[in-house]
This record gives sequence, C-alpha cells and structure tokens, in this order.
Amino acid sequence: MTSSRRSSSSSQSSHAGVGTPLLRPDLAHSNSELILVHDDLEAQQTTRDDFELSSDDEIVDEISARLERLRASAIPPLEPPRVFLYLLAPYLLFGPFLLSTSPLALKWSLPAFFVFALGALAARQLAYMITKYVRKPDLEDVVCDALARGHNRERTRIALRLLTRLGTTLFRVLLASVYVRAAATVLAQLLSDDGLIVSSRVIVTVILAVIILPFALSSSLGSKAVLYGTWISVGAYIIWFGSVIFAYSRGTLYANPQWSQMGALWHGTAPILFTFTSSWTMPLYAALKASSPRLLGQKPAKRYSFRTHSAGAIALAAALVLPLCFFGAHPNAPDSPNHPPHALIAVANALALTLATPPLIITASPIPLPHHLRGGKTSKLFLLIIIVILALLPVSATWMISNIVLVLAVASTYVLPAALHIVVHNFKSPLAIVLPRAAGPDADELLRRKERMLQRRRLGRRLVWDIIAWALVLVFGAGGIAAIVARLIGLL
Repeated sequence: MTSSRRSSSSSQSSHAGVGTPLLRPDLAHSNSELILVHDDLEAQQTTRDDFELSSDDEIVDEISARLERLRASAIPPLEPPRVFLYLLAPYLLFGPFLLSTSPLALKWSLPAFFVFALGALAARQLAYMITKYVRKPDLEDVVCDALARGHNRERTRIALRLLTRLGTTLFRVLLASVYVRAAATVLAQLLSDDGLIVSSRVIVTVILAVIILPFALSSSLGSKAVLYGTWISVGAYIIWFGSVIFAYSRGTLYANPQWSQMGALWHGTAPILFTFTSSWTMPLYAALKASSPRLLGQKPAKRYSFRTHSAGAIALAAALVLPLCFFGAHPNAPDSPNHPPHALIAVANALALTLATPPLIITASPIPLPHHLRGGKTSKLFLLIIIVILALLPVSATWMISNIVLVLAVASTYVLPAALHIVVHNFKSPLAIVLPRAAGPDADELLRRKERMLQRRRLGRRLVWDIIAWALVLVFGAGGIAAIVARLIGLL
C-alpha cells in the first residue's frame, strides 16, 4: 500500500513571487483553483543538489514534533561540533591499528582505500537522503516505512522493530567485546605472567571494564563524560599515529599483537574496509537538525549541513589513515609477533579502544530483564558484563566473533542504506510533491500536471543514485559474499 505524503517542495513553490498562470482554453471558466508556476521554478529545481522530496526545513518540522522522544533517546539533539566528532571517531580506531602492520602491496591497498572511502561517503549520503525522504529519525522507523507501510501491517512492523533492535544491539555488543579484547591483548604484551594466579590479560580486562563503567552509565551521547571520553579517544589516536610514524622512521615498528585475535576474513584489504564502517548516521542527522535554530523563511546555516559534516569527517579520516598503507606495504622491522610493542603505542592504542566502548553500550537497546531489575543503568551494567565475558573467551571463539563483526559492519554501513534506497524508490510509488494527501481520481488536472512535471525533473538525479545504490549492493553485498566463500575455501 502506498501512502501519499506531501513534501516541502510544494510549500516553497507556493510562496510569494511573480508567477505565470498555466491556463488552458477549456479551463478558462473553471471554478477550480488556479495553480501558479513561478518563472524561476526551473532555476530552483536545477540548483537542487539531490532528488529527495523533503527539505531540511521540513525535516526539522517533522523531527521537532518528536523532540521529546529525541531528548530522551541515546542520541539527543547535538550541536555541530559534537555531531562531527561522533561521525569522525569510529574511523580512527581498530581498522587503522591493524592496517599499520598489514603486509599489503600498494597496488592493492591504495585502490581499495579510495574505493572503500568513496563507498562509505555514498552509503552515508544514501542513508541521509532516505531519512529525509521518509521523514523518520532512526533506523527502526525507516525500515518499517520501507518494508511495512500501511494500516493493516502492525504485526509486521513490530517484528521488524524487534529484528532491527536485535541486530543493532548484537553488532554493538560484539564490536565492544572485540575492542576490549584487543585493548587487553596489547596491554598484556607489556606485562609478565610470572607469579600471577591468572593471566595478565584477564586482570587487564577487568581493569578496563572498571574504567569503562562510569562512562557507560551515562544517559546519552550528549553527556559530558561521553563527550570528553570520545575526545580523549581521538586524541589517543593522534598520539598513536605520531608514535607509529616515529617508530617507522627508526625501523622499530613491530607487528601488532592484535592480529593474533582476528579471524580469517580480516586478511587482505579487510582492515581498510572496516576502517570506513560506521553507524549512527540516521540518528546523528536527526540530532543535528533538531538542534538547528530556525528563522522563518531562512535556510539553516551551513554549519548545520549534514553533508558537509559527513564529507569532512571522511576526508579528515582518510588523511589520518592513508599513510599507514605505506607502512604496511614496506615494513622496516623484522616480523616478530612476540616482540613487545612500544609502551606509548600500546597505551594509546588501548586507550582509544577502551573509550570508544561506552558509546556502543549507551546506544544499544536495553536487554529484557525482570521487572524489579529494569532500569537504564542496570541494563548497561548487564551489557558490560556480557562484553567482558565475550572478551575473555578462548581465541577460537574470538576469531569467529571478529568475523561476525566484520560482516555486520560492512552490511550495516554499505549494503543496508543502498538496499533501503532501492526498495523505497524502485518498489514503491513516488511520494507526492504537490498533490494533497486526500487527492482522489478527480483531483485538479492542473495540479496533476504540475506533479508530473516535478517528478520528471527529479528523475535524472534519482536514476544516478539508483545506479550508485545498485553498485554498492553488488560490490559490497554480492562481492562480499563471494569473498567470504573464497576465503573460507582457501582461494583468497
């Protein structure tokens, strides 16, 4: 079932300005309302830089109606610097740490680097546009709108919401366990097990959990504790990056011990692929627009442009990661996995991963608990306990978890936004631009003509993004499945 929803384009095209009436001789004496088409309509349409049907002003109206819900969520309205920080931080973590000592030739790493970076930029743009198009602030609502729109599909929507929450929570818990395990592994290399009853890695894991706990108990990404922790995580990456450059220049950049914890799928270009995976695109867009001050008749300032923030975050991340491809391609130290890493490199690595874990716990859906145990902090405490247990599992289990994390990260970053775009724009009727909600078969012919004209003008851009969406599905979806099968049977 297709619902007819009105976009903001009609509101902009119906305001004051000199216009030219579209008159037909047979409608000259009609009582129907005349439709004015502005002389500058074509210029307005050609200057649009995307095909989505709702403008930033209108999506703010839609999100403002749910402002209380946003303020109570894990990602409330955020100012532009915070949004940029949360867009950038996921790129400066585990992928670059592995890439620095990944023995991959430049003829493979450089093309893969730019393809994956551009793919991430296109996928994030698709997620941003689909959020504006359907006017929904989070992934659950977008999935339900794309796959179960209609009044008689409530059960399907409930099932889709549960599956979406389960998938996102599973991914974040597994990713957090990989971060904690990797941080404990690199720190344990600096310690000795002599005279200890339990392994030093177990002790370090418990200490890291204690550090994570106060940050993870924060109510949302808007809290100062999470904000400062994320800034420290990014700062730790900068320190790590400088230390790696110094060690490489001295010929003492040894292999990363975290490689021993990774599964078979992580070899080759996988660290680069994982570097540009991210989450929170849809809720961060809603958080940015909900914080945007609005003046009647004016567009939000450029500092509130989500596309600018997204492109800037990816460009800055690319600049801070690209040199690592050269370090891995031309190692200058003996391949000695058992050699202890430099203390500063290890501590900065572990600190960045540790402080990147609380946002994953905060944005995960609460786990179902008995009534007397329910509460936001109790659920987060149980999630942290689960993460610690997963981080302490044997190496064979860690290999499997790391493979699952890689698959889920690629699917959620590259494939899911493209698939949602394809479903909404190819298997659903286009949403109305100027036709009223209740327009029936006897709607004014002039209004219908204007609707068809505006739809045709958006067709070109929509076809371009259709091609991009199908390319993402084929390259990262079908191509990813083929790569997994080839890796498992030993062809790669």
